[in-house]
Amino acid sequence: MVSRHAELLRHFADLRDGTHGGRSRGDKERLLRRGRALLDPHARQALAEINTDLLLEPARVTATEFALGGWRRRCRLGIVMAEQQAAGIER
Repeated sequence: MVSRHAELLRHFADLRDGTHGGRSRGDKERLLRRGRALLDPHARQALAEINTDLLLEPARVTATEFALGGWRRRCRLGIVMAEQQAAGIER
């Protein structure tokens, strides 16, 4: 088992070198995009089923990708209901 100290040192080295677990930043971003592409239709289907079967009023499924600073990015899927949208609450 790897000690916390060793994990922290590896993390600092990755930050210094712009890598993650021995992969380049570009490799990591390609893997994350591929994973998102594989998960996206299934997540959208689940949200669409919640919208259709559980919510009392129609809503829309939204997808947002945003930067967290530097090269870090996130993608968020969600449901926005008409009342939320009218109140200016997107998520």
